[in-house]
Formats: sequence, structure tokens, C-alpha cells
Amino acid sequence: MKINPITVEVVRNAVNVYADEMARALCKSAYNMMIYEVRDFCCGLIDGEGRMISQNKGGLPIFLADLGIAVKDGIERYGLDGFAPGDVIIMNHGLVCGQHLNNVVIYAPCFHAGKVVAFAASRAHWVDIGGMRQGFGSVETTEIYQEGLQLRSLKIYDAGKRNDTLWQVIHDNLRFPEAALGDLRAQVACCQLGVRRFDELITRYGRSTVESLHSGGLGRDRPRGARLRRENSGRDLRGGKLSRR
Repeated sequence: MKINPITVEVVRNAVNVYADEMARALCKSAYNMMIYEVRDFCCGLIDGEGRMISQNKGGLPIFLADLGIAVKDGIERYGLDGFAPGDVIIMNHGLVCGQHLNNVVIYAPCFHAGKVVAFAASRAHWVDIGGMRQGFGSVETTEIYQEGLQLRSLKIYDAGKRNDTLWQVIHDNLRFPEAALGDLRAQVACCQLGVRRFDELITRYGRSTVESLHSGGLGRDRPRGARLRRENSGRDLRGGKLSRR
């Protein structure tokens, strides 16, 4: 499929802007300073195979291009046909995500014409997830079960209806439930924004056009941070080229 180069640039910049818009929404509605001050979070769009489409700028390097693995776990669990409009999934499982349990992923499926076309996702540092200590966990732990709640690809909203049992479990096992659940609601809101924006993009340009671009037609199917890292490889901190031996 040959696509007008102007359309390529419009779509490429749109998906980047959507991720940044999600990040602004998260910062404005989050309850804890680790999100709105430290910016210990990331937001992005993921395709139906768990690959990054775009990610916000200004986040922590440790979060670079790592949202997809959390979403892919949910895809493997439910299958693309197992998602419904209004679903929201929560995930922080250490075995899959490879991070401390305070870094909680929230994501939601993007639908168009009744089919899942992408996911809007965010990862954010909660002030507490249970366990021995709040904040950043503890070096005193000897096993991950001491760190707090592990939540693996569970639907906190199922077709738009809140899972009150899971919500209560989270509430009753955290020291600061109001703050944590406030951050959860902020992550849900930013994902819903991403879902809406991506649907608007597909409605305007067509699913085949958008998918062909982010799956390779852009020539830039890596997230923005990875692209910058590739472009800057071989350069020192002053911008000069590194010598090779």
C-alpha cells in the first residue's frame, strides 16, 4: 500500500502526541508526588501483538519500551476476543514485568468496528502496594511475597463495570488506599483518553492505513525513545562521534 508521505507524518506525530497527552492527563489527576513531580511513570499505545506504537517523552529511562510485555501477558491470557469495550486491566506481577511491585500497569483495549486494534497503557509508581514497607519496597525482603500484592492481568473493570471485589482487596491491603486508588483512577482516565484518541485517528484515516504505518510503513515503528537511542548511538555526551577500536 502506497501512502501519501504527508499522511505518514500526520499519523506518526499523532500517536506521539497522544502518548504525551495521556501523560499530561495522568500528571494532572494523580494523587502522589512520585507521579506528578518525579514523573515516575510512562504512557503509551501498544498494538494488538504487544508491540510499542508510541510512548510519552520525559519519563524514566527504565520504562523505555517496556509496556508491551505487560499487555502481551493479558493478550495471552484472554485472547483478543476476550476483551470488551470498557475493560481495564491491572498488572504488576514481578515475574512478567521484572520490576518492583509499586510500578503498577493499567491498560485498556482500543476498539474499532467491534475489534481490538490497540491498547492504551500506563505504568506508574504507587506510594504503597502492601508488603513490609511503603515507598520503594525494602532491601530486607528475601522473597517477592514480602513486597506486597501481586496482580497479574486482572480486569479491574469488566465491560465498564468495576470489579468491586478486586477493588476491595486492593483497598484493604494498602496503607494509603485513598492515594493508591486515586492514582489508579488517574491511570484509568489517561488510558481512556488514549483509547478515544486512537479511535479518532482510525476513524479519520482508516484502520488499514494506520496499522500499515505503525507496523512498519513508518519506517519508525520503534518508540520515540528507542529511535533517539539508536540515532545517538556512536556519539559521546558532547555530541561527537565515538572512535571505534
